[in-house]
Amino acid sequence: MIKLIYSDQLPRDLNAGMTLVEDPDKFVKKASLAFDLSSEQLRPPSGYVGIHTVALGDWEHYGMNRNGDAFTKESCQKYHPTFVKHGHVFRNHDNKDPKNAIGKIVASAYNEPMGRIELVIWADEKKAAPELHKLAQTGESSFSMACRVPWDRCSVCSAIRKNAADPNMCDHIRYELGKIAADGTAIGTFNDEPTWFDESFVHRPADRIAWDLGKVASFGTGGEPSSIEYAKMANIYVPESVQMASVPGYARKVRLFKKLASFEQSYFNCAAQGVKTASDNFYWQLSKAASTDISPSFLDTIRSLPCSGFLKSAAKAGVVFSAPVFFKYAFGRDFGDAAPEMTDTLNIMKNGLFTRLMKEGKMREVCSSTYFDPDGDALQLPHKTEEQLKQAFSVVDPYASDRAVAHVATGYTHGTISYVKFASPESPASLQLAANYASYVLGALGGIVGDGRPDENRILALSGAQNLIL
Repeated sequence: MIKLIYSDQLPRDLNAGMTLVEDPDKFVKKASLAFDLSSEQLRPPSGYVGIHTVALGDWEHYGMNRNGDAFTKESCQKYHPTFVKHGHVFRNHDNKDPKNAIGKIVASAYNEPMGRIELVIWADEKKAAPELHKLAQTGESSFSMACRVPWDRCSVCSAIRKNAADPNMCDHIRYELGKIAADGTAIGTFNDEPTWFDESFVHRPADRIAWDLGKVASFGTGGEPSSIEYAKMANIYVPESVQMASVPGYARKVRLFKKLASFEQSYFNCAAQGVKTASDNFYWQLSKAASTDISPSFLDTIRSLPCSGFLKSAAKAGVVFSAPVFFKYAFGRDFGDAAPEMTDTLNIMKNGLFTRLMKEGKMREVCSSTYFDPDGDALQLPHKTEEQLKQAFSVVDPYASDRAVAHVATGYTHGTISYVKFASPESPASLQLAANYASYVLGALGGIVGDGRPDENRILALSGAQNLIL
């Protein structure tokens, strides 16, 4: 999740704001409790102006901000260095390219007596001229900060939310965010692992009431938008370096994503031009081991098992479900609520899922999702169920090869890979469902191949073939 927090949403007693550092020596003395830096280290180079900012306060001293976000003392102490490691100073979050930065964050500190994170930034005199002029003339400047969190935690029941649309989020976050419970508990979210990557000068309209009312229709409840909703409005972009640093297995997922797209193109070339190499022939024959559907009785069996830990168990068994099987497992035999979108969604698969998502610019979104990663404790499956699962769906040997040989020997065929182009989806929902399935595939493969399994290519080739078969 990406969160955006404006300075005027922070508790007033925090005194969040910016101050020009006119005399670095005096500033060092003033901030000696927080910054362990000399005046020379803080003195901006020629062409830059030094600014001291109070970024945010901890939960223990200041409570939550107006959006219901809280950062504990522990998280402030541990993660304030991400401001310097990943952050730049931008104007209105124009952060797609570090070259757009109008300054740099040179120091961060957790001021323990004051219970807050403080920053020293250097603003470019030319690029940040309007902001510096306003700050010098009025002593005030609005700013906001963007961070990425892999999950947040409910302040009432400690339930974990992995993304803004997490179906398992608790009702406190879903319906009561920012409110006060009957027992006086503030209802919000703790952000225990924030990665800060953007400190921006922003121009907030003077009439904040009119500005907020203009956004009411977007949120339905009419209250203060959440920090996630503010981030969406600002079209916040998370830099690649932040994605890789803060998402477990991100670099591995990107590698697997690109290899899956490459296998899709190899299969299409074979379908259009014929099999021409021994390697292509091997993978073409291996595709006969693909499992593209599931029997209703076995579907009912696995859906009757506790969902928690099942994906971990399936990955441990070497299983990567095809899209139809995955969506039937998620929604039911007839795809449930997803049924209206399923034809278009499956057409995306047959056109080459990972190739399409790469063209749509969704690789970063898919690879940064951890929602379907097989984490936690694996479910102890009944032996009969586990063996049936492996024999029908495992993409690793000996099960995959045995299945391919058996299908060839018996003449069984589930269809062929054909170079046929289907119509593009009419609904964004079908593309999102496809992206969610891609996240599942990468998560499952991450639990199977790790970072160096010798038969990785065979596993990827078979996993990629499942959704190309007509």
